[in-house]
Amino acid sequence: MTLCLVLCLLLTPLQAQDLSITLLSGDCDGDNEVTLSDFGILVAAFGSIPGDPNWDPRADLDGDMEVTLYDFSILQRNFGAIGAEPFDSALPRQQAPDNGYGVRGLIELEDWQGESQTLLVEALRDDDPDQIVYQKTVQSGQPFMLYLPQPGVWTVKVRGTMHFLSAQSAHTREYHAGPPIYVALVGPKPGEEIADARESHGGPYPIAVEARVVDYDGVRHWPAGRRGAPLANRELQPAKILDPKGSQWLSTFSYEWQVQGASFVDRGDGKIELATPRLEEGEASREITVRCTVRDVYPDVLARRDLPQTAELKFKVVNHPTIRATVTASDGGTPIPSGYDANKQISLTFQVHARPPLSDNFPDENVEWVTPWGNYTGKVVNTGSIAPDTEHGFFNFSVTVKFSDSSNPQGEPPAPPPPGNNQPPLTIQRNALMAFDLLDHDEWNDTSRGRSNWGSPGQPQQDRNDNPPNWFDDRSNHWGSVIPRMNSKANGDYIVHYADVVPGINLGGQRKVVSAVFDWKGEYAPAAYKYAPAYRGRIYVFPTALYSVIIQQAQQQGLLGTKYGLRTDRIDFTAMVIAHEFAHRDLFIRAWGGFSDEQIGGPGNWWPGEPNSPYDADQDWVKDLYEDSPETQQRFHFSSSSRNAILRWWTGDINTDDDRLTDDEMYAQLWGEWEGYEVGSLVIQEVWENDRTVTRLVEKDFSRGGWLEYFYPNGK
Repeated sequence: MTLCLVLCLLLTPLQAQDLSITLLSGDCDGDNEVTLSDFGILVAAFGSIPGDPNWDPRADLDGDMEVTLYDFSILQRNFGAIGAEPFDSALPRQQAPDNGYGVRGLIELEDWQGESQTLLVEALRDDDPDQIVYQKTVQSGQPFMLYLPQPGVWTVKVRGTMHFLSAQSAHTREYHAGPPIYVALVGPKPGEEIADARESHGGPYPIAVEARVVDYDGVRHWPAGRRGAPLANRELQPAKILDPKGSQWLSTFSYEWQVQGASFVDRGDGKIELATPRLEEGEASREITVRCTVRDVYPDVLARRDLPQTAELKFKVVNHPTIRATVTASDGGTPIPSGYDANKQISLTFQVHARPPLSDNFPDENVEWVTPWGNYTGKVVNTGSIAPDTEHGFFNFSVTVKFSDSSNPQGEPPAPPPPGNNQPPLTIQRNALMAFDLLDHDEWNDTSRGRSNWGSPGQPQQDRNDNPPNWFDDRSNHWGSVIPRMNSKANGDYIVHYADVVPGINLGGQRKVVSAVFDWKGEYAPAAYKYAPAYRGRIYVFPTALYSVIIQQAQQQGLLGTKYGLRTDRIDFTAMVIAHEFAHRDLFIRAWGGFSDEQIGGPGNWWPGEPNSPYDADQDWVKDLYEDSPETQQRFHFSSSSRNAILRWWTGDINTDDDRLTDDEMYAQLWGEWEGYEVGSLVIQEVWENDRTVTRLVEKDFSRGGWLEYFYPNGK
């Protein structure tokens, strides 16, 4: 039995590519086709479970240990499909080498719920005079690395297991270095003074410093056989990836530390601890310089590696007590405003400590705070409720402390006395981030984008008037104001709306959670306005458009994405969801001209995507006239004769069919995601400084857990 998928890969020196394959199911008899013979096997075993007289494991297409309608739906969907022919059995075989030109891959089995299956990957270079086929055994659903000995055009085939045959062909991703790595050192503030390690200061105590990194790599996405120009964008490089065997995590960055003026211990993963030095007699202060050089060591993908970047931090150790100040919200996190609800009131707590703690010998009346919310006295002070309309950004505050008179314990070397009643007070100025919570502590009660008739999953739909969460709001520095096109309007009304439900769709017998939907027919308008033209063309966004929500349900090496789209996280993930849905909408308007009854029919007689439609014969929600125009066929490869025309062109498999990847969906994943939003543009920007390109943060993501909080946990 030989069930295969064929791919063509072009490997060039110092380059690796992604190999993403899904093997189709439905081949019960193992002849590499889905035919009436397979249908007969399934009919004979229908309704059976292991132990029944008619049980036949060949008919269990989804691996759930029973033969049901789900198995029938799989066979029906793939009926007529034919797998690729295997390489000639007479050709010599060798095990793939342990190094060389790498292809990082993942092979999945369509709708399979059973255990991981063993598969055989084979590769043959097209112009190899010896025609050697290189083999590697892999497991379905587990990432692997296939090494090949030479660059060139390689054909890769996958021998499946029972039930499975070809699914798609050669589309490839190529990664290359993108903008320079951005590195920030989180620890003492630049220029900050810290008390030294003399015994009167409490002895040695550690100072933590951490290198925090963000790196967006360039990526090009090619169709099968490199026919035409690639799509291009960026993807975030994860800090760790699984090794090809899936047995351990590998770091993609290395950290080289240099410290002048103090000793340190490397704690790994970009973290060190400095031992606070004890100053010499007569030494009033010492400058400490910390440098960290971050190197991109992404395994096996040399072309993806960026040039090293070095960050530097300088602060001082002094021979007298110092102070440090912190500010937190009353819920214990980064400062945020109050919510509109009386139960969501937030105050701020400002607190000052001496450094080291043994010097914390000043009374409350010796501490004065100056904040945007008033002046206060005391070591620990609390503001009143922070107004919901407080501006997001970095706010300034200061604290002044007058130490009590004290003397050094016996046996200590002489040192200047700490600031006392006759010494100038010690003042520090700091800033902190005023963020917003993504979901809770909603600052605005705005339902202008929450009107729909979405109901709970499985329940009758009912009118909703949802108040969108904080991230959705159209106010300064919220995601709703910075994500491209979030606040677009049509006829004076918002296009993007919110529904506080988690709807799903049934695909291959399994329920799949969705993050947003383009409602072209007005189906989800309030009940009294259902299908009304004024409500057509909306985009509804759900809680799962937030990475922090959906990450609990699905994750792959820290990044999420559609099959042919981009892999993103955090604010990039949400921006990509919006770009995807607007691609659906833009295509629909170009194809149909708008949303009126004259353009798309009406209730009971819709034209897009419906059987027997006079204008959409292939039922892909794209008008035939638009699909058959030379311009759209040349650029996007539409065809009114197939609802999977783009998928077939992209994969090079003219037999493939997939109800989930019809032409409108493929368009949204390819051109919508790859060209509709530049990944990382809400996080970093490239600027020209001192005759070179450097990366700087942009102040766009003011959310808790966002990029600004990550790089400035203690303020800028």
